[in-house]
Amino acid sequence: MSAAAHGEGFFQVGKGARLTGRLAGRGAGVIHGEVQGVLELDGDLLVPTGGRFRFKAGRCQRLHLEGQGGGRLKVTGDAALATGSRFEGDLHAQTFEGAAGFAVEGEVRIAPPGRDAAAGRTDPLSGG
Repeated sequence: MSAAAHGEGFFQVGKGARLTGRLAGRGAGVIHGEVQGVLELDGDLLVPTGGRFRFKAGRCQRLHLEGQGGGRLKVTGDAALATGSRFEGDLHAQTFEGAAGFAVEGEVRIAPPGRDAAAGRTDPLSGG
């Protein structure tokens, strides 16, 4: 996740910190604390153990979740949930991998880019 090496931005929400509102940008992000609201990230999102998010609407390229997540999140690439991680809500991804001991309460949709997994039609959230 070396965003700086590629000339892109980087954000980090520290342990014990809380951000509420809209978070948008290009590059990688790490959430050690808590984020609530809207995420529009053209890059990878890492949520280590202890980190948590709840998005009314969220978008990122790749997700690696070790902590807790929730709400509505569209991952345009790979989504990976580590052992002990938890997600509550709707998760849409191109690919999904869950390690032993992860938990999801809600819906997981897997589909190639630009397709809605449930209906087999173009997904309006993808712009395709």
